Amino acid sequence: MATPKIMPRVPRSHLSVRVPWHDAGWDGTVCRAPRQNSSCLALNRIGAAKRDETEERHTGQFLDSVPHDEAPPCFSERVSFLSARPQHRLARHAYARTSDDQLHIRDTLFLHPAFSAAATPFGWLLKDRAWGEKWKKGSIDANALAERWGIDSHPEYEPDAPDWLHDRPWIQGHRNQQGLLDAFFSAIEPKESLVFFYAKRTPLLDDDQWIIVGAAKVTSIGDLREWDYESGATSPIRSYLWERSVCHSLRPDGSGGVLLPLHELLKQAEADPALDISDCIAFVPPEYRSEFSYASELVSQGTPLCQR
Repeated sequence: MATPKIMPRVPRSHLSVRVPWHDAGWDGTVCRAPRQNSSCLALNRIGAAKRDETEERHTGQFLDSVPHDEAPPCFSERVSFLSARPQHRLARHAYARTSDDQLHIRDTLFLHPAFSAAATPFGWLLKDRAWGEKWKKGSIDANALAERWGIDSHPEYEPDAPDWLHDRPWIQGHRNQQGLLDAFFSAIEPKESLVFFYAKRTPLLDDDQWIIVGAAKVTSIGDLREWDYESGATSPIRSYLWERSVCHSLRPDGSGGVLLPLHELLKQAEADPALDISDCIAFVPPEYRSEFSYASELVSQGTPLCQR
């Protein structure tokens, strides 16, 4: 008889999802004035790859209608979480163009269902968080994620080659990725867990306060997906996409949840410079920033934003 799979013991939680600023309400299109949107540059992956001239050729177009090589980098940063239209994005593995050992990992089509965000828990794929800072010396921290929650994730599951992977902070072994990602998303219960959308930078305030964009109930969670591979590939390295589609109840008119009227506030502030918009904004509590980090993170039941 097969041994039953033991699920990790991660308690039910809520979810935070970071989104970049979008000048047309996160509707699944390219910004109307890409050059004027500097707020999204606060996210490293957008700041490093944003091309204003290219985006200006596609203003207002749906993101998945833009050629893959010209798609704005915000597409992979959950900018379309209020899109009423399902969209496909061609995801590219970080090492597939630079490492001979990962050249077999093909660009893989990822589905963004209508009204969904591709939640990516980067923090759970850090070796130091998964196993503790002393993992290289063979010591696993009891407070590290894997040990604390009983996750089947261990340093010995990591690939032996190439050597440079050992010095990278990110977990590469597909078995480790599966264990940690499954554990993270097991804490999110559809119809019960909330999802909070937040932005690290907006044009409303010129400071480092993180702003709540909206909140809703999680309605469903997509499956874990493995990358596509070249036919006949001989490399033993396998990998999973770290993101999973999280569908939610929020709609552009604010129904099904709470959508802060940030674009309307911006217009009012431009018309009336004396307006103090800080009184109209919900901020991520500074003492809970750790639950609003790494793009997607678990939010505990005790966080003030979760109190009803």
